[in-house]
Amino acid sequence: MAGPVTLFSMAGEASGDLHTANLVRELKKIRPDIQCVGFGGPRMRAAGVGVIFELTQLAAVGFVDVVKKYHKFHDAFHNALEHVRALQPAAVVLTDFPGFNLRFAKEVKQLGIPVIYYISPQVWAWKKDRVRSIPHYVDKMLVILPFEKEIYSDPRMQVEFVGHPLVDEVKPSKDTDALKKEFNLTAFKTVISLFPGSRKGEVTHILPIMTKTAASLSAVMPGSIFLIAKTACLDQNLYDRPLHNVPFAFKIVENRPYDCLAVSDFALVKSGTSTLEATIMGVPYVLIYHVSLLTYLIGRVCVTIPFLGIANIIAGKKIIQEFIQHDAVPEKITPYVHKLLSDQARLAEVKENLAAVKAMISTPHASQKAAQAVVDFINT
Repeated sequence: MAGPVTLFSMAGEASGDLHTANLVRELKKIRPDIQCVGFGGPRMRAAGVGVIFELTQLAAVGFVDVVKKYHKFHDAFHNALEHVRALQPAAVVLTDFPGFNLRFAKEVKQLGIPVIYYISPQVWAWKKDRVRSIPHYVDKMLVILPFEKEIYSDPRMQVEFVGHPLVDEVKPSKDTDALKKEFNLTAFKTVISLFPGSRKGEVTHILPIMTKTAASLSAVMPGSIFLIAKTACLDQNLYDRPLHNVPFAFKIVENRPYDCLAVSDFALVKSGTSTLEATIMGVPYVLIYHVSLLTYLIGRVCVTIPFLGIANIIAGKKIIQEFIQHDAVPEKITPYVHKLLSDQARLAEVKENLAAVKAMISTPHASQKAAQAVVDFINT
């Protein structure tokens, strides 16, 4: 395709905003004439995307939260569609966010505009029947997990495995010793990080469970300190309430998740992207998932795989313990963590399993490969 090229990008969550931003940076290295506009977040804007609307501010947790924000999502959907219709871009690039983006892909396809889907929907986990319908409205699928290429294989749609972009992204800012000095951790025997999530709803549900677990762990593991990974965009009050008068040493660390992991012996991690980040960093952890009862019950019906954690899914076995809903209580989490941290052989086995999962998804320069795939597609 000769001449300047316009792409319309769509990302609705913080992780999608990050990966789309990295994709756009790599696209501009290959083809500086590419212009990107779309709906997304601050990272996309910083990467040079003309962000029309910050869709990431609507990020919802679970079915109930989606229902509450339905009208906002509805308005954003039709607003985005009008912009695509007016712009007539060379292609629309959708990143993750399947509940919104798969519906959007259908509408875009009816406009005769090619659709590229980056970070494929995990339909193999919750709606396998959609695998058969997706090729009707997606032209190019860029998958980040090796087994997804076979799942999505279809003569009607190009499918390419590019590797997981987080593998290149997840790195601490300094070496471990320097970080421990900076965080004043040298006097503590054990460092445990708490990752309660990046959204208000997640922190509200998960952080109280984690702080109560930390309190009971500190009682059986003297000399421990807990790092609370905070997202800058969330109000400090969300963290202050569950941390008020807690009987353990802690530090709140803002917007430095990889540095938190780098100095940690263990982590309590909310289900989601953070579990994969801990996997890549090789830090043993447990997965904690707790949502509203209605969201949980709906999820139980929809999800068709035996595990929730991506590391377990990739490994094909339980290498990380999952504490889900009614099991997400300190009375169950604390004894498991304490026993694991007291068993060096078992801890070494967990680390080996995490390293094996990382190796399975590690394809260097994933964002660069994804960008090249996009350019190759629009050039044909």
